[in-house]
Amino acid sequence: MSSKVERISEKIIMEDFQIVNGCQTSHILFKNRDKLDEGVTVPIKVIETEDTDIVDEVVKATNSQTAIEDSQMFAVKEYVKNVQQFFNAYGSQRDDSHRVYFERRSREYADEDIARLRTFDIHQLAKVFAAMFLDQPHLSTAYAGRIYDKHEDDLFNSNQAEIGYYTSALVYYKLMLIFNGGHLPSKFRKYKWQLLMVVKYKFGGKNTPEITNKEWMGKYCEKIIDKFSDDTSVVSMNVKEAIKVFNPMGNVSRSDLKTLGFTNRIKDEMGV
Repeated sequence: MSSKVERISEKIIMEDFQIVNGCQTSHILFKNRDKLDEGVTVPIKVIETEDTDIVDEVVKATNSQTAIEDSQMFAVKEYVKNVQQFFNAYGSQRDDSHRVYFERRSREYADEDIARLRTFDIHQLAKVFAAMFLDQPHLSTAYAGRIYDKHEDDLFNSNQAEIGYYTSALVYYKLMLIFNGGHLPSKFRKYKWQLLMVVKYKFGGKNTPEITNKEWMGKYCEKIIDKFSDDTSVVSMNVKEAIKVFNPMGNVSRSDLKTLGFTNRIKDEMGV
């Protein structure tokens, strides 16, 4: 599927293309690449469209024939469009430091002058949201695929407040800015997913709302956003307060970060 297709003689030139329902075929071809010769042919169907609704329908139709990646299936949910619209609307109401972007489709903003650090695809957005609002930083650290298995009903559902997804993306973006800028000790970078959960409890409060309570979630998230609205030096000071929770943890291995036990240790330390 491509936004622009041009046929020249026996060649087809495509721009901004994606393969839909071709993962298994690609895998088998690669696995047997030494056995292939010019006599091997693969049937393909090329669809040219810039209409994202048509793309959604094609994805749904092909999924009835074979399974596709979980995160791609979330992308066709109607609610996901609402999340993207919220990102654009909320960010435009604030200054540029609040702009983060959600790409429902691969490389959706590739032609725009937007730093990659500000953009989140649906897989990344699921990870930051799960780490912050589902208290699952251990899954975001290593077993991201299990997020979909364990929390399918908790991701991108129409009864949720869109601001939760925006907040988790904004905080992650700001965390990466201050780490990349050397404003925080690099040894704490390994806690980036756990920090999302810590920031939530530290600045939003230990009494957390149900993610389906849109009014309460709105007020709760605004408190967190306010702490990440100042310049880099102030945000860094706020995060330095948050990372103090890790000081009593002692020597923490990367394998520890992948466990529910370590997540619970953090919550116990914070009195949650």
